[in-house]
Amino acid sequence: LTLVPLLLGMLLLMKLSPRTARLGNPAMAFMVGAGAAVAVGGAVLGTLFPQTQASINLFDLEAGGILSERIFEASIILVGTLTTLIYFHFSAKATPSGPQGNRLVDILGGIGQVFIAITFGVLFAGVYAAAMTALVERLSFLWNFITLFF
Repeated sequence: LTLVPLLLGMLLLMKLSPRTARLGNPAMAFMVGAGAAVAVGGAVLGTLFPQTQASINLFDLEAGGILSERIFEASIILVGTLTTLIYFHFSAKATPSGPQGNRLVDILGGIGQVFIAITFGVLFAGVYAAAMTALVERLSFLWNFITLFF
């Protein structure tokens, strides 16, 4: 059990010499793979699973709040998620006259595109509001600084 880390450490030391640097590549590959696994695992456990759980909780009928509002919100989120995923589904049959897509997929993809546009608009508005807040704070600071002397 201690032989594998010792061997990988020895191979990693081979990277110091240009002649034996190739022998250290498996150790580097293992380190990069382990780092990527930790990063992906953290991203999945830290963001993806909690967001999925929060979306699922919208369909919990025993949770607080008005039932009709919760069902409406959950339905909008479900439709938005599904149509957005359908928008990124590129499938078309190859025909002699050119690629021919499925009409239903095209319609649902268009709805998904509307959800994406709304989302980008909201994100842009949030960034713009944050920038305006920072600008107002800086202008207020400058105004207060200038009025100290006059």
